[in-house]
Amino acid sequence: MNNQQPQTTTLITAQSDQWSTGILGCCDDMDICCFGCWCFPCFTCDTASRFGECFCLPLLDMFAVRYRYKIQGDMTGDCMYATFCTVCSWCQVAREIKRRKEGKGAVH
Repeated sequence: MNNQQPQTTTLITAQSDQWSTGILGCCDDMDICCFGCWCFPCFTCDTASRFGECFCLPLLDMFAVRYRYKIQGDMTGDCMYATFCTVCSWCQVAREIKRRKEGKGAVH
């Protein structure tokens, strides 16, 4: 007789109103972190392209991603991160786009 309990898997919806990773979550995806740190101009173009914008117009910022995915927050915080943590904020945006496209939702 098998007395083991069946394992359950918790799925997190991709429709969450939270970022899937924190602003300093670079280690959550080392490929994105390294790309963002070593070749930031190329990284911003690639991220803009993945978001559906023209790759040569890397004007995509945290505001657009937050609004598209209905992530909680405000413009003040976005401006602070974009100004003082530019690479980290772009890496967060890239991780968010990647996870949302893969169907993974918020974990924070």
